[in-house]
Amino acid sequence: MLDIRKRIFIALGVIAGIIIAIVLWYLYSGQGNNNVEQNQSNNQVNSQTGEQNNNTVNSNVPLTVIKETPEDYAKQVARTFVERFATYSNQNDNRNIEDAVSMSTDMMVKWLKTQIQPLNNEYSGVTTKVIASRVEKIDEGSAKVSVETQQIWENTTTQETKQRLGSVDLVKVEGEWKVDGFYWGK
Repeated sequence: MLDIRKRIFIALGVIAGIIIAIVLWYLYSGQGNNNVEQNQSNNQVNSQTGEQNNNTVNSNVPLTVIKETPEDYAKQVARTFVERFATYSNQNDNRNIEDAVSMSTDMMVKWLKTQIQPLNNEYSGVTTKVIASRVEKIDEGSAKVSVETQQIWENTTTQETKQRLGSVDLVKVEGEWKVDGFYWGK
């Protein structure tokens, strides 16, 4: 006679086998493929009118990729820089500066290195999130992006939330936007 442990393993094996068989039957019987093909045809773009037919929503259907504009790219670089550089603590060994260096011009890297914070046993730090950004000016080689941030300043005893405005100067270096200046507003 089989002991209880062996009976449980056998029962679980049979159940797993049935589930696998059902999934395989579903996939290979055409049921799964028909749904994907139907949804893909429902999401086709009419090449003459430019209208898109979205009768159904299916997460398996790839969405059309919208081309990123130079303004969008400049805003994204500015946003990423500000969040990386302005989020720091006195106990993270200045990783925020290391994270910002790869996004910066040589002149900006020199300035970043002057911003190194000393380590301290008593914790203090700032978490920065860009909540809005706007391109003030842009041309082929430079851009100026203003950012609005929300910062959470905290130490071992207090926490305070502030909003700050900033400005990021960008220049194109070898076809890529690099940060050439960062200024907090008044």
